Amino acid sequence: MESNQNEENLDGIDDDGIEVTEESEKKKLEKKVYKEPTEEEKKKLEALERKKFDTYLEKYKDPEGLSIKRLNFGLWLMNNKSKIRRYIILFLIVVSIIFWLISIITWGNYLFFDLEADRQIINEVIKGGINHDKVLSESAKKIVIYPQTVLESNGKYDYVVLIKNKNNNYYAQFTYYLKNNNDKKYNGFILPGDSKHLLIMSNDYGNDMVIIDNINWSLYSKHEIPDWEDYKFYHLNFNTENKIFTSSQESGLSGELQINKLEFDIINNTPYNYLGVGLNILLYRDTELVGAYKYIVPNFKSSESRNIKLSWAGAIGRVTVINITPDINIMSKDIYIKFDNKGGGEVIYSD
Repeated sequence: MESNQNEENLDGIDDDGIEVTEESEKKKLEKKVYKEPTEEEKKKLEALERKKFDTYLEKYKDPEGLSIKRLNFGLWLMNNKSKIRRYIILFLIVVSIIFWLISIITWGNYLFFDLEADRQIINEVIKGGINHDKVLSESAKKIVIYPQTVLESNGKYDYVVLIKNKNNNYYAQFTYYLKNNNDKKYNGFILPGDSKHLLIMSNDYGNDMVIIDNINWSLYSKHEIPDWEDYKFYHLNFNTENKIFTSSQESGLSGELQINKLEFDIINNTPYNYLGVGLNILLYRDTELVGAYKYIVPNFKSSESRNIKLSWAGAIGRVTVINITPDINIMSKDIYIKFDNKGGGEVIYSD
C-alpha cells in the first residue's frame, strides 16, 4: 500500500520537482501557444536571413567560374529590362527627330536657294556646254565686304574698304569703282583665304560707295601649288624697316598746303624679280584710320633693298601705326621681269 502511494506522488511531480496540478498544466499549455511576431521583429528576422544569404553567396564558388558580380549584374538587368528598353526607344526617337530636322532644313535650303542655280547649270549643259566661270561662281563663297572708310584731305576724298575671301582654294579677279563715278574702274584681285584693302584715291565727292562687280573665280591647281602657304610666303616675303612718319605740323611745312612725309626701307626677300610691287600704305592713330596711300616700287629685284620717301598733302596729325602691305597678284604670270632673248636685256616696268 505504501509503495503504491509513493508511485502516485511521483506521478504528480514534474521534472523540476513541482507538483503537477490541473492549473499548472493549463499554464504550460498557455506558454506553448504561438505568438505572432511584431513588425520590428519581422524586419530583424528578414535582415538576419538576408545577411546569412549574402554570407553564403560570398563563400559560394561556382565550378564554372561565374562570379557574384556577374550574377548581381544579371539580376539587375532582368529587374530593369523594361526600363532599359524604354530608354533605348526614347533615345532612338530623339536621334530620329534630330536627323529628320537636319534633313528638312537641308532640303528646304536646297529647294529655296540652290535648286534654281542647279536648273540653270543643267540648262546650259543641255544647250551645248558648261559655263566654267558660272560653275565656279556658284561654288565659291561670296567676297565679304566690310564698311568703307572715307578720308578727307584738302577737298579730296580717299575711299578705303576692307574685303575678305573666305575660300581657301579659290582666288578672284574683279573690277571696283565708285557708284557715282563708274566711268573710272579699277582692276582688282584677292588671293585664297586672304583679306586686303581696296583704295580709291583723290575723289571729288565724299558721299559715294565702293562697288565690286564682274567677279571671276578661279580654282588654283594643287598640282602646280601643292602647299599654298609656302607659295604665298616665298612670293610675298618683303620686309619694311626704319619707318618714319613726319606730320605737316612736325615738318614745319604747314602753310596753305599741309605736307606730310613718310620714309621707310623695303627689302625683297623673295627669289623673284618683280616688274612692280604695289604697296598699300595705311596710317593709324591708335585704332583709327587717318591716312591712306598707294605706291608702286618699280623693277624690284630679288634681295634688293630700296629706300622710299613719300609725301602727300593733308592734315593727318599724330600717327602711331604704319601698315605697309605688298599688293601683288601672285597668281598672274605677267608680274616678273623678263629677259629679251634677242638682245639679252631686261624688259622692265614702265608707267
